[in-house]
Amino acid sequence: MIGRRGLAAACMALVLLLAAPAQAQRADPWNALAIDGVEALNRGATRAALDLFLQALQTARGFAPNDQRVINSLLNVAVAYGDLDRPDQAEIYYLEAIRLQEAAGDPDLVLTLDLLGQVYAEQGLAGRAVEVFRDAIARVESIAGADHPYTALVLEHLGDVLFALGRYDEVADVYGRIVEIRMVTFGPDHRSLAPALTRQGMAYIAISHNLEAAGVLKRALVIWRAGPQPPSSELLLTLGGLVEVSQSLGRVREAAHYQLQVVVARAIAEGERGPRFADELEEYARQLRRLGDTTQADQMEARAAVARIRGETARP
Repeated sequence: MIGRRGLAAACMALVLLLAAPAQAQRADPWNALAIDGVEALNRGATRAALDLFLQALQTARGFAPNDQRVINSLLNVAVAYGDLDRPDQAEIYYLEAIRLQEAAGDPDLVLTLDLLGQVYAEQGLAGRAVEVFRDAIARVESIAGADHPYTALVLEHLGDVLFALGRYDEVADVYGRIVEIRMVTFGPDHRSLAPALTRQGMAYIAISHNLEAAGVLKRALVIWRAGPQPPSSELLLTLGGLVEVSQSLGRVREAAHYQLQVVVARAIAEGERGPRFADELEEYARQLRRLGDTTQADQMEARAAVARIRGETARP
């Protein structure tokens, strides 16, 4: 996923490739400000970076409107405001950059639209975000093709917003398309497929397409298990979906099997303490009771009680 800092770095990489050698770069006031701004941003000094980018933008205002340095300056200011959690200000500069990019026929407009969509999503303006993401998708398809990896990235952002809106039929279709694109690009077992499969599965659960949900979630789990340890949040999301859909299908033993894996994954991620770990143990105990295994269920409930106590005593 391309973040705002990634875009800033990409813009500056273009600048540095087109610019003169280092001494000449420093001699040029705009280059010096822009380079110092990127260096400040990269070391986490975002407010200092914003000041430098604003100065660079003021300098760039003296150039022709179609000068790439004007657009780069606007984008870098927007990036800095975004990193400072000022989406209202970031929006202003993204919109101006978009206007100039449209006039110039700049293909990087797709990147800017995607970032603007993320700003709208952060502001809770889901409707606007959907419109901008769909615009970006249409443009990248016309430039690079429907199966380009970046198309899948923008689709992922669109899918997240549609999920938040509860438009689960659309979510399932969007993530299905992401899976297809990544299969073509990376192969059928690539790890980048697993998050998309999981979210497609969760969307299927929401619209009661439980058999389809079980299929894609199991496929996601196979991918996660085939490689290095996956991010705990992603693995837990996949396993939690499998527990839920197994229960919906009346597959109690299968639900218990996946819930045990949830317990193990939670223990690895957070340790055997705290309310969340205790909740997972208690859910596993409930499933064991449904299977008639009261002895092990009692053991799980005892472990859950200890986990809650350990969580309380570990608080500062």
